[in-house]
Amino acid sequence: MVNVTVSATGYADKSGTITVAVTSKTAQTFAFIDSAKTATYGDTLPDNTFTSTPFGDITYTSSAPTVVEINTETGLPGIVGAGTAVITATAAGNETYAPASATYTLTVNKKSITATLAVSDKEYDGTTTATLSGDPTFT
Repeated sequence: MVNVTVSATGYADKSGTITVAVTSKTAQTFAFIDSAKTATYGDTLPDNTFTSTPFGDITYTSSAPTVVEINTETGLPGIVGAGTAVITATAAGNETYAPASATYTLTVNKKSITATLAVSDKEYDGTTTATLSGDPTFT
């Protein structure tokens, strides 16, 4: 309870009691099932679901946009380079639940490359130098 007195020049003072009820929103707790995931550049983002259903819209952020970028159209994260990023999902909350966040670390390894080259036959001329021709194939 709060006691209030209102005063104004030329008017009689008025006082009264106001009861203020303060209610707080319930804390929501959710987390990613895995606290760390690993992928290889070129892969899609590995699944990592929540331990419980978060309340409110979910937004994602990345600590390293050169590794994991948030798609501006879908709002979802995607792999764009090798390295390590912390991905944060924030639930906005609703009329009952307060906002909350969950994070996990994603390590994206470099993709191995295999190159196949063709070497043309050459007549031995006393050197080990060869000429490569054609376009190499990378897999």
